[in-house]
Amino acid sequence: MDRQRVGFAGVLLVVSIGSGGCIVESPPPPPAPVAVPAPRVLSAHDIHADVVRARIIRAHDVHTDNIRAQAIYEVEGRPGEPHRGDIRAEVVEADEIDAHDIHARVVEAGALYVHKVHARR
Repeated sequence: MDRQRVGFAGVLLVVSIGSGGCIVESPPPPPAPVAVPAPRVLSAHDIHADVVRARIIRAHDVHTDNIRAQAIYEVEGRPGEPHRGDIRAEVVEADEIDAHDIHARVVEAGALYVHKVHARR
C-alpha cells in the first residue's frame, strides 16, 4: 500500500492508496485546554475586574455594585503587607486576596475584611 502526504489550508492528511481505493486519515483533534487553578494567595495594590472571588478577601477599600459575602468585618488601618502592581482582568479568583483597593462590579467572599465598602449606586 502506497501512502502519500497531502497538505492544504494548514491541514495535513495522510492518503493511503491501495487496491481497494483511497482512505483519508485526518490528524486527531487537539487536546482540550487544561484549566489553570486559581492561585492560593493573590496580592495586588489595586484590582480592577468585573468579578472578584475568594474565600478570604482583605482590602482597605472595596468599590462595588454588588457584594456577596458570608461575613463582612470592618477593620481599622491598612492591610499589613506592601502591595505591588495592579491587576486588570474580567475575573479575578484566588483562595485568598490581599489588596489595597478593589474595584469590581461583583465581589464574592466567604469572609471580607475591609476598612470601607463604597457602593457605587
